[in-house]
Amino acid sequence: MPKQKGFAPILILIIVVIIAVIGWIVYRYSQESSERKNFPSYFKNGGNGSDLSSQLSGGRCQGQGTKQFGSPPMNMADIGSIIPLGLMVDAHVTPIDHIYFNPKNFNGPRDEYPVLAIADGTIVDIQHRTSDMANAHHGQPTNEYRIVVEYTCSFYSYYDLITSLSADIVSKVGNIDQQNSSLRVSIKEGQEIGRIGGQTLDFAVWNNDITLTGFIIPEHYKGEPWKIHTDDPFKYFKEPIRGQLLALDQRTAEPRQGKIDYDIDGKLIGTWFKEGSGGYDYAKNHRDSFWTSQLSIVYDHLDPTQIRFSIGDYNGKPLQFGIKGNFPDPATIDKSSGLVKYELVSYEYFGPDGTRWYNTPVKNIQSKNQTQVAGVVLVQMLEDRKLKFEVFSGKSIPEVNNFDNNAQVYER
Repeated sequence: MPKQKGFAPILILIIVVIIAVIGWIVYRYSQESSERKNFPSYFKNGGNGSDLSSQLSGGRCQGQGTKQFGSPPMNMADIGSIIPLGLMVDAHVTPIDHIYFNPKNFNGPRDEYPVLAIADGTIVDIQHRTSDMANAHHGQPTNEYRIVVEYTCSFYSYYDLITSLSADIVSKVGNIDQQNSSLRVSIKEGQEIGRIGGQTLDFAVWNNDITLTGFIIPEHYKGEPWKIHTDDPFKYFKEPIRGQLLALDQRTAEPRQGKIDYDIDGKLIGTWFKEGSGGYDYAKNHRDSFWTSQLSIVYDHLDPTQIRFSIGDYNGKPLQFGIKGNFPDPATIDKSSGLVKYELVSYEYFGPDGTRWYNTPVKNIQSKNQTQVAGVVLVQMLEDRKLKFEVFSGKSIPEVNNFDNNAQVYER
């Protein structure tokens, strides 16, 4: 039999690619956990969305309404791809309220790319933190910065995971060792405000004049009052920038920016919180583990034909799953449905050519479920805003008949 000379190199290449993908996922998951633990403390006791501007500006803002953006947050040539709103990963149990700008060279050095002001505005907050995961990844202590920019009393943007501040910003604010919520630093459109490298740039737009309708109880989000005012960032960029950014957006389904608010009153679809936990109420929940009380039953951020269960406490860990058979649709489940069983499975993403997708700028990404069942969840709508829920890890549907003493009640 002739030797298959090409088989061994191909096998090695496949193994290398798999290791790279797993490594990126582990890194990004750990990075997300770090973000979840380090939200600005001036929001921890919240208020509600209506006083978002007063918390950010201290009453010193001017004007109302929105503003057009004349610059992308990174040079277009530096952006590899854009991940839309709604990703759920690790401790981000509820759909993520910001988009991700992936740099062209994702594994490059820190500070490789400039971060730009999208319009004339005022920096009203800079939060500094160190990143343990970045330290492990890059082999040296690292810094990260979260910047909030005000344009009017009702319109803001924020950047996160900036790896360093520009010299001009540092000269005006000094050393930022921790959150500083009393800043008023003017910036100009296109100005370099920092650098990014070796990771994503997080970005979002907040519009206090809108309130998302898919959060049935807005008070549950008072610990993060911007969340219910998250707006479509793409629509505020001037052309041709808007079209260029949408060309890099990995979601082709409408809405192109993604979605984070899925609640339908009386239906299973949407986000739930363990009874009595108060949602994003940091006065009731520990900041380093508040996601354990969360549950989101929504659709995939890239392929919204696929159901996702995002569970804050699955055997002590936050994990995300697809559903075997991708049925029944949670938007159809209500009190009349009785006890409903779902089998949890892992899932992967594929490009239009059928190859596994790894964060590259391609369109028409599809998600496919794996066949191995990881466990079963039982759900039952007790009331329009109350749900009974239990996970049976390692079980299949024939092995699970009813709830036991470990069942939890969730509400919204």
